[in-house]
Amino acid sequence: MDDLERFQFILSYLETRPSVRALRFQSIYSFYRSMVVAAWIVIGLSILSFVFYCTGWVAIRGPPTSAVVVAFSLILLYSSLKRRNKLEKTFVGYVVREYYLEQLEENGELVKPGSNSRSK
Repeated sequence: MDDLERFQFILSYLETRPSVRALRFQSIYSFYRSMVVAAWIVIGLSILSFVFYCTGWVAIRGPPTSAVVVAFSLILLYSSLKRRNKLEKTFVGYVVREYYLEQLEENGELVKPGSNSRSK
């Protein structure tokens, strides 16, 4: 079993558990991943529309509007990529920690807060 298969196995195991903090990070990570894709699409369409404008095939509002759209899309792309990369590391860390704690709890080795004995 390679690392990816092991990670998918652990993630599917955690999805059946009531404590799903790692899954919240996964949904936030998916949001930022979608924002990266959306920014690339907007940048591509803006550049394509500018090319069509220069060739005279399509009339658009003009280069200044396209430049503003591309600039905002680049800012969105940069911030989403930066945040996504940080969340990816956080997400993997939480998955591993949560799985470890679940295994300790199942084996009765987890000391619960406020008690001096191990859980049964």
